[in-house]
This record gives sequence, C-alpha cells and structure tokens, in this order.
Amino acid sequence: MRYILPIFLSLIFLFACEEGNNNSDPVIDAPLVFLNYDGSNLTAPNLSAGTYEAAAKFTSDETASMQNGQLTEVYFYLLNTPSSATVKIYRGTDQGFPIELIYSKGVTSSMEANSWNHHILDAPIDITQEDLWIAIRFQTGQQDQIVGCDPGPADVNGDWLFENADGNWDRLLRRSNNEANINWNIRGVVDPS
Repeated sequence: MRYILPIFLSLIFLFACEEGNNNSDPVIDAPLVFLNYDGSNLTAPNLSAGTYEAAAKFTSDETASMQNGQLTEVYFYLLNTPSSATVKIYRGTDQGFPIELIYSKGVTSSMEANSWNHHILDAPIDITQEDLWIAIRFQTGQQDQIVGCDPGPADVNGDWLFENADGNWDRLLRRSNNEANINWNIRGVVDPS
C-alpha cells in the first residue's frame, strides 16, 4: 500500500506535465488550412543580442488557390522567450523585401517558451494577388535561441530575417554562410471560404 500512493502521485505529475506541453505540431480543423513551409520544430538558430524579424514569404502564386480566403491566425514556435515579440503581417514585395505593413500586434504578455504560440488576428486579412509575409519581430538582450525552426532544407521563402543592426532583409541561409539551412516555424491559418 505504501508504494501505491507515490506511484499514483507520479502518474498525476506526469499527466500534468504532458498536458501543459505545447510543443507538438498544431492541428486545425477543416476547412481551415495552414500556410507554411516548415516541418516539426527541431531547435532555433542562435542569434546575437539585437532586434530581428523572422519571416516566411508566401508569393501570390502560392496563395492563388486561397485568394477568396482570409488569414485569421498565426502559429509560431518559441524555444526561449525574447524580451519582446510582435506578430507582423506585410503585403507585397519590392526588390525582395516586404512593402506594406498591414498588421502589427504585440504578443509579449502571452509568450510561452519551448512551445507553439498561437495568435488570433484582431481582424481577418484578405488573401489577395499580392505576396503575403508573416513575421515575428523579437528583441533579445543576449545571444539566444528564440524563434524555432525545422531541420530544413530551407525553402527559398521560408527563412527570411530582418536584422535591425544593419536594416536589411536577407535569407538566414545567406546570413549564416549556408550553415543555417532551415525554415522558420511560422504558420498562417487561412479560412478558404
């Protein structure tokens, strides 16, 4: 009898830990569809202290079948929590960079480490014939691993990074001299109806 109670308490603790774990891939119900390049989370690139935007760019060709739909939610994986984070959506591309910021919302207070984070947009965004960029802006005061990534290989539009220090957008693959061959764990949810 004295062994049953510790085993029972251990099972309750194990269940509680698994219940709070939010690092398995998110699931959505049809007719909703994911807009993404990434696979399951593997890790996160190690970036120096600074302010960044990790982004996935979806071209109008890639969203053509969804052009009567709306972007309604964003999922993103955080390995560690930054000092601040913002979900940003851009529309259009000029010379390889996003043109128009159409949505920005701070999510610092709701961040969870080692987890898929979920943000419902304040208002749905129409899918149009322009490119759509889904970005996570974050700031860290030290070298750290923040926005999660899959094991790759990188899609040409799945690993965009803006670095405040140089004011430029570029692919992480190029910034890392081909060492970080990954896609960001950033996913949009589209209601196609």
